[in-house]
Amino acid sequence: HVEVARAAEDAGNFEQAWYEISEALGVAPRSEAAHRERRELAFAWLQSVPEGADARDVSEVLDRVVPALESELAFVSGSEAADVYAHLGWARALAPRDEDGKRPEPGELLQHALEIDPDNTYAHAMLGRLEYWRRDTRGGPFLHQDEARAHLEAADASGRLRPFVRQMQLETWLVTPVEPPELGRVLRLADSMRRGHEPLPSQYRLRLYELFLFSAPYTWESNDSQDIGDVLPPDDALATYRWLTADGVDEHYASTHRYVLARLLERAGQRDAARAIYQELSASASKWSNAAYRGALASALARTE
Repeated sequence: HVEVARAAEDAGNFEQAWYEISEALGVAPRSEAAHRERRELAFAWLQSVPEGADARDVSEVLDRVVPALESELAFVSGSEAADVYAHLGWARALAPRDEDGKRPEPGELLQHALEIDPDNTYAHAMLGRLEYWRRDTRGGPFLHQDEARAHLEAADASGRLRPFVRQMQLETWLVTPVEPPELGRVLRLADSMRRGHEPLPSQYRLRLYELFLFSAPYTWESNDSQDIGDVLPPDDALATYRWLTADGVDEHYASTHRYVLARLLERAGQRDAARAIYQELSASASKWSNAAYRGALASALARTE
């Protein structure tokens, strides 16, 4: 049953996996392997719940997972117990709001996880994710961004659970619109993932690519004299952009993509290649094109003569 449960979990079939691991524990209630798999399955199931999921679907998951994790506390200690407390805190964060619009406070359980294990990767990543965009009760300024950033950095520095940590970082910083300091931070994160040959889910790849097109200081609407050295060095910016667009780009963004590529090539010292693209775009631009766009192309051609 344990191996079947693990295979079902790997396939994303959490219902089947939960049935199988429950059967395994029914046969061998004190099996360490079965308890370990139940914890890992519970963690993965909670992590799979998307933000904004239907309240009924979320409640069905929590009704199964939370009692199981609470019972698992009798079988673990140290960092393993901290992992369980962290996910119980995350379950509170996912819980649907009650009739008064409130939900249980997750911070207490996440902090308790850190009291047990000060370096706990799950707790640091989850606290960073939850606290970064929390406003005060009047909708005023964000309260804990510096503290949240420190938690995310601690999770990253641990070197553990890298895909999960990346998910928390990207979901924290890939908001609309992305503005400094988040812009520089998220582009440096993408560059680090490229250099580390880390997998990047398609939904994040598209959003990061769009940062170059619309938010980053590489577009035709940017000031030509704008200093972008503190965002990414030119060679890294070019390499990261090519990495993000390696599978192709939306045809609706074709001209913008070509302009951004030319700008990155120019800043990386590849003036001839950049000029060839500027010439191509200039030749295809009609008199009906945006005047600022035509002006940016004229300036680019002058710069790369």
